[in-house]
Amino acid sequence: MSGFFVAVDAGGTSTEAALTDEHDHVVARGSAGPGSYAAMPLNVWTRVIQSAVQDACSSIASVSQPLVLRHIWIGSAGIDTPTSVHDATNALRQIFGPTTALTVTNDAALLCTHNEGKASVVAIAGTGSVVLAFDVQRTLIKRVGGLGWILGDDGSAYALGRAVLRAVVDAYPLPSTTLASACLTAWHMPSASCVTDLLKTLYSNDNAKARIASLAPVVVQAAMSGDALAKHIVHTQAKLMAQQIMRAAHSLEQTCIASRPALRLGGSLFHVDAYRDYVMQEIQEKNYSSVAVVHDICGTAAAALRTMPYQ
Repeated sequence: MSGFFVAVDAGGTSTEAALTDEHDHVVARGSAGPGSYAAMPLNVWTRVIQSAVQDACSSIASVSQPLVLRHIWIGSAGIDTPTSVHDATNALRQIFGPTTALTVTNDAALLCTHNEGKASVVAIAGTGSVVLAFDVQRTLIKRVGGLGWILGDDGSAYALGRAVLRAVVDAYPLPSTTLASACLTAWHMPSASCVTDLLKTLYSNDNAKARIASLAPVVVQAAMSGDALAKHIVHTQAKLMAQQIMRAAHSLEQTCIASRPALRLGGSLFHVDAYRDYVMQEIQEKNYSSVAVVHDICGTAAAALRTMPYQ
């Protein structure tokens, strides 16, 4: 049976989709806005998912030959409980119909296609963060972190941005350091001279989480340039991420899974050498069968759907 397979990665900042054919080739990609399930009403979330899928389909759609979507895998931040999976699946079924197979998971589960048939630890460090441990059958064994920006997201872009903002505010009156100036410039407020200016800009913003997370590249760049405070912030958050990874790996040991798990890393921060190197310095790499950064999460997840059992 011919048709197409779609994987959707819905995160706190953006939503990406990849569409593959029966030969596992990525033939189209799409995108939409923020797609964290926990950050919006269900009907808004489903529209984001639908928009990303439609964006991917639109580039190869044919009037004479409608697309057949055989299986869609939606991995979304904020999908963490059986209830959320049930509710999200039912809502998406109303959009995609009864003939398209649907798989709904946390976004980190999309990386399990790279586990080489082993138990795996999957770590995501993007706008938010989460670490999940899966057995060989991809059954979730342990979740560490992923508490959202109010309670957690240690080791994330948001955490980096929050840390540098706190450092800037603690140094009131605002210092003329390179790092502080770079942060204020990134927020288009280079003339800010007091904490009140900074806080007003922060708390009057409708999407404070994304705005704070947008400072992560500034912090990382400053750290790579040798700024002592930036290096301390990056190292501290990387250490927190490493601790979460080790807790997840320990949970697999406690379930008597004998073989060393695979470690898979995803999210924008793991693509930054300085951050990733700090994390790897903290964990014992020899405890993992392999360690890899997954660059094309959607593409490889979509390609895996052809042989993945349907729900």
